[in-house]
Amino acid sequence: SDLLYAPKRKTTFTPLGGCPECKKILHRKRAITENLKNKSFQLYYVYFTDIKMYKLGVSSQDKLSKRLYHKPYELVWSLILPAEEASNLEHKLHIHFRPLAYQGTTKLLKDGNTELYSENIIPTLEKLKELMSSDL
Repeated sequence: SDLLYAPKRKTTFTPLGGCPECKKILHRKRAITENLKNKSFQLYYVYFTDIKMYKLGVSSQDKLSKRLYHKPYELVWSLILPAEEASNLEHKLHIHFRPLAYQGTTKLLKDGNTELYSENIIPTLEKLKELMSSDL
């Protein structure tokens, strides 16, 4: 990963080039700053009732409503994990389910559609745990 970053400037890194994969890795590394490494994160899976989409995400916040743009949603499940573990698991799940990710051009959420699914990919915590024990 050292090859993906220019020298460290204060607390941020600058990616070398505009590769989408480099940007994703950079985003994950920024999300787990030193002050968050010992915190627990919430891996969550929700259904947005107004846009009929599922979202898999991770949050360091206690209240999901702040993280979910105050849109109406139903919590399908959530799991508390150490910050780095939650971030890595979320990343692996998104890669695993990439073929099922929403591909439309309409921007459904303020920050975009990268974590949205039109079908229920992980309906229960039991299914999540089954995936976690597999070779994602």
